Amino acid sequence: MFGIVKSVIRKMLFQMQLQFERTKHWLRKTFSGSKQPDTQLVVCGYPRSGTSLFYNMLSSSLTDYLYTEGEDSSLNNIWKNGNIVTKSPYDTINLSKGRIQKSNYLKKNIYVIIIVRDLRDVITSKHLWAPDDYMIGYDDKTLVITGRYPNYKKEFNGPGIGTYYKAIKNILEMPELKVMLVNYEDLIKDPDSCQKKVGDYFGINFDEKFSDYHLRKEKHGLRYEGDQAPIDSKLHKSSSLVTSEYVCRWRKPEHYERIKSEFGGNDEFMKILIDYGYEKDANWYAEFLNAVQSNA
Repeated sequence: MFGIVKSVIRKMLFQMQLQFERTKHWLRKTFSGSKQPDTQLVVCGYPRSGTSLFYNMLSSSLTDYLYTEGEDSSLNNIWKNGNIVTKSPYDTINLSKGRIQKSNYLKKNIYVIIIVRDLRDVITSKHLWAPDDYMIGYDDKTLVITGRYPNYKKEFNGPGIGTYYKAIKNILEMPELKVMLVNYEDLIKDPDSCQKKVGDYFGINFDEKFSDYHLRKEKHGLRYEGDQAPIDSKLHKSSSLVTSEYVCRWRKPEHYERIKSEFGGNDEFMKILIDYGYEKDANWYAEFLNAVQSNA
């Protein structure tokens, strides 16, 4: 009984909040004379693909938008008044299932930026809150981290590479969304060129350069400080100048077994890697096994 009452109260409070946001939106548009819809800019993609890096580049160079504090889903923000940017890899799934679109009560433009990275680097990457575990693999056993420093809770119950890949393909076919894929490797190789492509595609005017983002840490949307501090500070790269040394780290000997366990006999994973253009065929894997044997 208490649970039902609690649910009813929660729904009533949300409706009150929503009406307040609608009123603010109407007043702002009326007095400004603007007929342009607001924009929800959704940064998503594979976990460990560079979404945090991109989010900090945005928050330090684009001032006409509101930014959530830390990682937060657009589900919690799209119904709010104003132009808002959010960052959450799981919003890839939320968009694919239509959840964010369903909550678009203010009829905002939904702009989606999906960060894509060499999936071999993705599956060999570790989160700064869980430095002892690989975060994501092909199957639906992704590490989900909740809680606060230093007592983070970890569960391997999130969607894997295969599920994210299908979700991204689905998003690209949705006419109600304006979607752009951004390659992590292109982003760190030439951030300003990448920034220009994003600006041209979405009609966004930036105030500062992506390449200087690390000089404006006070504007970063993700700082990983205080109760969100990293367990291993060496893994915290989202506030520093990122270079090409972070590309092809999967080739390091400590990741040999990880690559073998994820790609060995997994034709579907191999097809995804080729589909994204990181390999032309599956011959790289035989070369990789030969290299492992030579170094044994």
